[in-house]
Amino acid sequence: MAQLECMDARLDTFSDKLCQVHMGGFVASPSPSPSPQAFEDRDDDDGFGDDEDEDASSSSDEKMTASQ
Repeated sequence: MAQLECMDARLDTFSDKLCQVHMGGFVASPSPSPSPQAFEDRDDDDGFGDDEDEDASSSSDEKMTASQ
């Protein structure tokens, strides 16, 4: 029963936070938010391109240098 009361208290807190964000009010977060840089695509770190466009352009570059 105590576990249910604890879960109910958490849901109440969560509901209050959602209402504040929905109404336009912001509350200071107790924990730091993750850095936006952690989610960016870092092609230059490993040397491998993730985009198909880069692979296609590199093969056309090779053809251009071979024909010259």
